[in-house]
Amino acid sequence: MSIPAVYLKINLNTDFAVECFNHWINIVEALGSDYYIVCDKEELKERVINDKNKDKFMPTSMQAKQMLRNIVDPSWLNAGAALLTPFIHAKENGHDTFWNIDADDTVICAEAFKSAHMLEKVQEYADKIDVDCFSLDMHSSAMDRLYPHWTFGVCYCKSSTDYISKLIGFNEFFKSENLKPNDLFGTNLDEVFSVLGKYSQIKTGTFYIENLYFRHNDFEIHCYKNQKFLFRNVAQFTEIYWRMNSSEVRNGLEIPERFVKFDVGLTQSESLTFLETNAIFNNFVGRVFSNFKFDYIAKKVADERKKIVFFGAGKDGLHALVTFRTLFKIEPYYFCDNSAKVAGTEIRGVKVISFEQLKALSMEEEISVLITTSAFYNEIRAQLSLVNVEVLN
Repeated sequence: MSIPAVYLKINLNTDFAVECFNHWINIVEALGSDYYIVCDKEELKERVINDKNKDKFMPTSMQAKQMLRNIVDPSWLNAGAALLTPFIHAKENGHDTFWNIDADDTVICAEAFKSAHMLEKVQEYADKIDVDCFSLDMHSSAMDRLYPHWTFGVCYCKSSTDYISKLIGFNEFFKSENLKPNDLFGTNLDEVFSVLGKYSQIKTGTFYIENLYFRHNDFEIHCYKNQKFLFRNVAQFTEIYWRMNSSEVRNGLEIPERFVKFDVGLTQSESLTFLETNAIFNNFVGRVFSNFKFDYIAKKVADERKKIVFFGAGKDGLHALVTFRTLFKIEPYYFCDNSAKVAGTEIRGVKVISFEQLKALSMEEEISVLITTSAFYNEIRAQLSLVNVEVLN
């Protein structure tokens, strides 16, 4: 079995990210792999550079950035280009296979040699089957409830496929299939590969490791057991983003049958012990969503029985709509937006009104307003001070 190269992406400059990176370095050394570090931040580089890795650093490929500029959303460009860089570098440098690791926010909760053994078993299997990109189930089980989803994070890749030509032709292919962008999540490289995989442009696969605890940044810590994706910790952000109800959080999610299970002899207690004895991995605060006090707002709306208007009909407003519908069964009366292009349209069945219409409405009805856009919060708050409405945030 050949030893694949490993690419470790690190651009988050936090103590947690550095600890993740150091754990991955230990795993890579246990694998005996040649490795590269994709890093664009000099101040972060200074925190992790040493005599053993000083020649391993490389910046994100400008070719990758240029290629993705018109494919992914601007907010996802840097992350996507960093994940695409290994594909370009591996092809140019003759690496037939490689691991593409998001090394600043993923944690395999097991000792380095045990983790290396897991990856070797995955590689051995992937080398025998017809797959281009084989990825750990970081959140594909959650997304599968909504639509088939493939994700980067901990991913074994083969260089034989011409990924570049697939990406260059992606926009035309997208249009030819009459596909629509995901209005809730936006288009990132995960979404691009999900589409290419779904339509057999590339061959993607997903795996999980029985009894393994896995941490994804400050989003969630979960365990794979008995074909369930079980949460030890989960952030408010994750609950909302993945549109999970309380039963799914409490009981876990079913892992789809098509995902490949690896049982490498790891016990649940062994993985949990690794997690709990590492303070920085074990400490979980949990990312909040948009700084909304959802429980407070939901209770206030229910108690006062006022009609609620969401001010801001962009992506943040859509997130808020999905959240209140999913978690609290609350429907907004209207959206309101200052854009003349948006006023008069509908978003998921909710009509968008203008500020002037909101002003007229406030003279007839008791209205509560939730400002759902952070970018123009202060300006909207000033507008609403002139209107007889209650602002909830």
